[in-house]
Amino acid sequence: MNTPNPLIKALISEDNLLNSYLLAQMLRRWNIAADMATTGHETISKATQTTYDIIFLDLQLPDMQGFEIAKYIRQQYSFSANTPIALTTATLNLEEQIQAQGIDAYLTKPFSLEDVANVLTQLLGKTFSTESEAQALLTKSYETIDLTYLRKLSNENIAFIRSMATAFCNQSPLFLEQLAEAADTADWETLRSVAHKMKSTVSMMGMSEADKLLNIMEDSENEYVTPNEAKQQVEQLERICQEAFVELADWRND
Repeated sequence: MNTPNPLIKALISEDNLLNSYLLAQMLRRWNIAADMATTGHETISKATQTTYDIIFLDLQLPDMQGFEIAKYIRQQYSFSANTPIALTTATLNLEEQIQAQGIDAYLTKPFSLEDVANVLTQLLGKTFSTESEAQALLTKSYETIDLTYLRKLSNENIAFIRSMATAFCNQSPLFLEQLAEAADTADWETLRSVAHKMKSTVSMMGMSEADKLLNIMEDSENEYVTPNEAKQQVEQLERICQEAFVELADWRND
């Protein structure tokens, strides 16, 4: 998941405003604030007056070469000497040159979101995902629940899935209570009836183990099942549901 971090600040040095705006928009995905410079002298001025976490530096600005700018910043200003610099260029295969010029990485134009994320991850020492927060939440996996069915049904509607999760957590304890009482009293007809009602609920939540248990309760004749055996099945179902409640609480709170 992408975690907003307002403490990260970048400088984009680029004379093509479209490239600057595109890169700034990508950085906003991770809540990275960006200043812009369009010339070498403006870049040096900003880089030496403000502490940046990363500088994106165009290889060819109107008044200076990117390598020249990087060298000047590294040598003349100690507080910027270790600031990561990523060169932006349409030129390929610059690995050998950038290593000798004080450049830490480079981005090839046109920028891709994946390339920008990789450079940020490489230079800032933390992971920058290309997934949106919604995508990360929707694809989060758990041991007991699987929300694939609800995702497809709702066309990835998080609000709808949250409401279904809340309804499941509110409704299931009553089902479990009814099943426990039916098992205690050997009321097999009620046991089958409640199991039938609950089965569709757990199926929506992708709870395969719970679904299997409820199938046993619903489909078998059950008259031959002792109250103790029925209680064990209900207790196992309760444990699975408790795990699901915990996972759904975690999912809803993200």
